[in-house]
Amino acid sequence: MTAVIRGIGVCVPPNIVTNDDISKTLDTSDLWIRERTGIERRYMVDGEISTMDLAIKAGLRAIESAQTNKIDMVIVATTSPERLCPAVAPEVADKLGLKGVAAYDITSACAGFVYGMATAKGFVESGIADTVLLIGAEAFTKFVNKDDRTTWPIFGDGAGAMVIGKGEPDELGAIGQFDLWC
Repeated sequence: MTAVIRGIGVCVPPNIVTNDDISKTLDTSDLWIRERTGIERRYMVDGEISTMDLAIKAGLRAIESAQTNKIDMVIVATTSPERLCPAVAPEVADKLGLKGVAAYDITSACAGFVYGMATAKGFVESGIADTVLLIGAEAFTKFVNKDDRTTWPIFGDGAGAMVIGKGEPDELGAIGQFDLWC
């Protein structure tokens, strides 16, 4: 028995910001950004959209993709929660109607989703959980210095989610071994 990806879901905010948009307020250009990052546009939150909103929508889509309502655990990987306490995951679980499940956040910045996937795999393969909803969600542009041309152009916002459950090692979606580094 191994952990297998059973469903996936994503959510991006509707606000698209192009390199040309950024160059209107920052000493940079579309060409400068594309040559260094390959990025042409990014999705950014504005107004009332939160990290939790993105996480809920991506999580719901992953559950729908997996065609299951049985979730034992929710892990949310984020470094941009609206608040430090309480964690995002328990509230996401509640909003998704998942009662009596384990739910917690992890913060590992860019590596958060990968570390969350390794953790979810461990919970499933050890038998602690049958099905884990893993969500990576960021609204990091709320915190980025908009005057810094080395960081501002590389960040965007969004969420991705997976439902991870039990399966066979040769099954499509089987999660292999991890080699985690710091």
